[in-house]
Amino acid sequence: MAMKNGKKSSIRRCNVFKCTLMPATSETTKNDEKITKESTTDRITTINKRPNNNNSFYMKCAKKRQDKGLVILPRNIETKIYKMKKILQRKNLDPNEIRLIVRKKRREEENRLRYDNKRVCFKCRQPGHLVSDCPSIDQSSDDRNELTNICYFCCSNEHKLSECIKYRKQLKQHSANDINLPFAKCFICHQNGHLTRNCSMNKNGAFPNGGKCRSCGSINHTLKECPKNKTKFEDEEEILLPTLNDVGCSVDIDEFSMEKSINQIMENKKIVKF
Repeated sequence: MAMKNGKKSSIRRCNVFKCTLMPATSETTKNDEKITKESTTDRITTINKRPNNNNSFYMKCAKKRQDKGLVILPRNIETKIYKMKKILQRKNLDPNEIRLIVRKKRREEENRLRYDNKRVCFKCRQPGHLVSDCPSIDQSSDDRNELTNICYFCCSNEHKLSECIKYRKQLKQHSANDINLPFAKCFICHQNGHLTRNCSMNKNGAFPNGGKCRSCGSINHTLKECPKNKTKFEDEEEILLPTLNDVGCSVDIDEFSMEKSINQIMENKKIVKF
C-alpha cells in the first residue's frame, strides 16, 4: 500500500449505480478488471436482445405518413434522406434551408416511385419494373439479351426500336400494326414477328391496365401514335416566325419592315478585293 503524508492513498471506484472511495490494493484493481469485462458482456447481450431501433423507427415514421395519407418510401431511400439531413446539419446550415432541401429530395423520390409503379412489365404484367428487370426471366439466360438489347426491326445493338431510322421510314408509309418485326417475340402467343401490344390474342392491346385512344377509341395505339393526329399535322402549313436573334429585329417590328431592313443591309455591303 502506498503512503502519502502518513495517510493511506485511496482511489475512486466508479460503478454505474454507486461511487465510493476504496483503499488502493492489488485486489481492487483485479476486481475492477473483472467488473469491466462483465459490464461489456452485459452490454453486448442487451444490445442483441434489444429490437432493431432503425426498423422500429422506420415503422413508426411509415405509420405516421400512412395515417396522413402520404406516400411511403422504401427503407433504403428513407435512410439516404436521413443521412443527407445529418450531413447538412453538420455543415451548420439554416434549419429552414435544410427543411426545404429535404422536402425537395423527398418530393423527387415520391415522383420517381409513382412513375415506377405506373410502368407495367409486358412479360409478367406486374407493375414496378420493365422487361429488362423482370424477375421471371433468368439473368443468365439468353432470352434477356434477345428481348432487351437489340432493335426488333434491324437487329442492331446500337439503338432501340424507337430510335431506328429504318423503322421510322416505314411508320410514315404504314401503321405500326402492319409492320413486321422479325426479331421481336410476343409474350402471349410466343411467336416472332410482332410485339405483345399488337398480338391478336391480347385483349388490352397497348393498355395493360385497360384503356383506349382518346381520338379514335382504338386499343392498338396511344393518342401520340394515332393516325388521325398525323394527318392533321401533315395537312397544316408550316409558318416561320421572326425571332429577336434575327438581324435588324426588335420587339415591335413587323414582317414588312423586317424584310425591308434586311434588304437594305444586303445592299449596303462593301465588296473588298485582295
